[in-house]
Amino acid sequence: MDNQHKLLPNQYKLPSSLFTCSQLKHLFLQQCLIHPPPLFKGFDKLISLELIEVTISSELLVSLISHSPLLDHLVLDCNEVSHHIEISAPKLRSFFFAGNIDFLHLKNVPLLSKVSYEPVQFSIDAEHDLAKIFESIPALENLCWNHGCLQELLKNKLRMKRKKQQTKKKEKTKMMDRKKKKKKQTKKMWSLTSLISSTITFV
Repeated sequence: MDNQHKLLPNQYKLPSSLFTCSQLKHLFLQQCLIHPPPLFKGFDKLISLELIEVTISSELLVSLISHSPLLDHLVLDCNEVSHHIEISAPKLRSFFFAGNIDFLHLKNVPLLSKVSYEPVQFSIDAEHDLAKIFESIPALENLCWNHGCLQELLKNKLRMKRKKQQTKKKEKTKMMDRKKKKKKQTKKMWSLTSLISSTITFV
């Protein structure tokens, strides 16, 4: 989605006249290059937006979404790699995403209740964990999250947690062994002291 001027095979360039349709409510676009004119400010009446295998820059996509204040339904199915997409849509209720992405930020989606998320690749920055992602969707009711890398990520986290627990257990065992050894040494010393004391008394 970042190659905004690159027309891919089997794609067509969207005519600039489309962006003058200010009363547009439902928009479905597939296999096209989206490059709105500089003066385009968004679709004020747009309710649903579906983009399938389109070419559009992340900046333009974010602007298109944020300037559609009535947007209720959003579908993004794009194969072009995007590094960061920020979704700000206060009226959004359903969202479907499939494609390549490094990070998706759901910034302002208080009514979003239905999410289907199928990224080809996915990463979580150190400051953004899964809990924070879900905290940004307070009205979530239906979730479909299908991604092998995410499952692998969770498995890795689980393995790290188990490894940490095992390390802690080993350290605890070593500490207990040291205490037992010290206790035995102390007991042995007391026994030796008692023996010496008895011997001296006997003499």
